Amino acid sequence: MAALPSIPCIPRERRLFLRSTLRDGQPDRRQVFIRGPFSGIMWLVLCMKKLSWAPAAALVAFLLLPAGVPPSAQVPGRGIRYVLDLTRAAEGEVGVTLSATSASGGLALRMEESFGNGLAVDLPSHVEDLRAEDGNGAKLAVSGDGDSFYVQGNGEITVSYRVRLSDYRAETPYLQSIAESGPPWPYFPHASRSFAYLPGFAILMYPEGQREAAAEVQLVMPDGWEFLPVGDGIPVTAQALLADPILAGEFYVHREDSFALAFPGPTAPAPGTVRELASRMAPVLEKARFLSGGEGRGSEDELTFFFLQGGEGDRLEDAFYPLESYSRTVVIPMPAGADVLSDACLEAATRGAIRLFLARAPRLKTEAAWFSEGASWYLQGLLPYQAGIWGNSLFWDRFSLRYESYRQARASDMTSLAEAGVGASLSREAAAVLSCGGAAACAAIDAELRTLPFAGDLPSLLRDISGLSAGKEGLGNAEIASFLETRTGRSWASFFSDYVQGGREIPPSSFSTLKVAPGVSSALPEQGSPGSTSLPEWILLAAAVAVVLLIPFLLEPYTMRPRKPGFLDKKLRDYDRS
Repeated sequence: MAALPSIPCIPRERRLFLRSTLRDGQPDRRQVFIRGPFSGIMWLVLCMKKLSWAPAAALVAFLLLPAGVPPSAQVPGRGIRYVLDLTRAAEGEVGVTLSATSASGGLALRMEESFGNGLAVDLPSHVEDLRAEDGNGAKLAVSGDGDSFYVQGNGEITVSYRVRLSDYRAETPYLQSIAESGPPWPYFPHASRSFAYLPGFAILMYPEGQREAAAEVQLVMPDGWEFLPVGDGIPVTAQALLADPILAGEFYVHREDSFALAFPGPTAPAPGTVRELASRMAPVLEKARFLSGGEGRGSEDELTFFFLQGGEGDRLEDAFYPLESYSRTVVIPMPAGADVLSDACLEAATRGAIRLFLARAPRLKTEAAWFSEGASWYLQGLLPYQAGIWGNSLFWDRFSLRYESYRQARASDMTSLAEAGVGASLSREAAAVLSCGGAAACAAIDAELRTLPFAGDLPSLLRDISGLSAGKEGLGNAEIASFLETRTGRSWASFFSDYVQGGREIPPSSFSTLKVAPGVSSALPEQGSPGSTSLPEWILLAAAVAVVLLIPFLLEPYTMRPRKPGFLDKKLRDYDRS
């Protein structure tokens, strides 16, 4: 058989190109381009040079018509081009240039007004010096109203503006107090002379109705900076850029198969410390990935853990507020002096990953926010235990701290779990009820599930719920209770009426039956078929069966009367006659 012609390898970062330009006679690599889905044309041309026309035609058909869908259906819109000038980020501003095409007499633009449940608000108020021009450089009229902007013109339109990176605020005094104290608030942009952390929703406008349009981003950065791409393999669209922070600067990055750990260069721990942290996080992340309904390592599960270090202190303290996840980035805000190998740091990273995966499930109503919040705060300790990172006593110690926070919060605020979804943005007590009380409720549900045959456990319940379909309003407490009743064959009405909708305190007895056996190094049973038997029990059972079966053969030589084949059948027939 004739040897096949060689084909150029597809680079893993095939949508990330460094375009070199001459600057003082040397290549200038400060400009980084992130291309959209059609940036592989150069690779395709190289392939066609290597192949004859027939294989080349087949390759083109395979690339352009996946699953029989025409290319126009793959990426709606004509594409958006962004240029981000980060050279003045340390001085508190970022320049943004947006280019798009209008064929209807004008270009309508949007910018997110807020993010999450009031975690960052009034984002368009940070836009300054807004201008627009057409393809010939002629100035165009621009008007704005809140989060909406309109440019009058046709054809290629370029919009430029500056984003002021200061004076951001959250919606409520309680959230603002958290944002202004301690580590950097992960929902505000941050910049220094060593890096820029820019949530996409806080700096980017996008053409109305083109959130899913292909996008191309060029970063102009100070010397020595690099761009840290997030979610390799994910098509670059306006929505993808809005859903994650843009990270650029001097970083120390440690990469594993399915995740990366990134630190600002000046405050990065020693490489050995980062490797130790990665070794602890790898098995925990495998457990967390189970929640998303898929255990594969697809590109959608390649996460970046960014440690947003800053502020004074040497400990990572609990901060209770309604968590909101990015798409493929887990941000851990922490004091620059905090130990990344601490139990609190592992919990924070685990909690962020859990929340990210749960965000891919059907949306929950505000009344059911305790379910996702509580699951994150409960499993942040259970998963390290199941992964063999923590022991039995440490899991219970960490869980007891959160249960005590729940009881202390209830002493001054009798908010129910269902009501805490609204109050969590207003006070620490309501936020603690939502997070820690939700954790107690999830522990009670987990304990009950584990006592029932074929009911599984909380992680498997969350996985199954991720496959449900929900309407525009999302899943509420009634739907969760109904799902539990179908799964267990028992009524959960009293549990939800007393502890979720009602104001009764969840007692320790509700989760005291949780089977976390002392002296077993493997923690709780691994996920598998419901009611599976642990390894030591299988060994004992197998040994007992073997002993029973071997006894007759071991005693045979000492009876002096060897058994003949069929002796048992003869004995049974004699017994029947009698």
